[in-house]
Amino acid sequence: MRKNLLIISMVFFIAFCGKMFAPIKVVNKFMEGIKKHDVETAYSLLSQQSPYKQNKEIFGKFVTTRNITKYSFKNVEIKNGVAAVKGYLIDGGDRVNIQFNLVKENGEWRITGWQLITEK
Repeated sequence: MRKNLLIISMVFFIAFCGKMFAPIKVVNKFMEGIKKHDVETAYSLLSQQSPYKQNKEIFGKFVTTRNITKYSFKNVEIKNGVAAVKGYLIDGGDRVNIQFNLVKENGEWRITGWQLITEK
């Protein structure tokens, strides 16, 4: 009986962690697209709500001018259907702390935007 309860608890924990880390996976895929200058991949992960979704040509210029060498995102908070993923990236040698905001569209997390985080 205890063994079954432990197994059930582990299954729920793994499912919960998978849901919590899903937004981080989307941000990592987005960043990999930008790092490789893959406009299509990065663009496909934008929400319909994102202002960047309005003009693919301008977004493409943004992506192809980036020089991302490293990124790391480990912090996620989901509240009222909105995910905030925090981490950092290195662009052109400069370390930048950044937060991505995501919402679910058709059951998939999509990026609505991002903002730089200033240290206080």
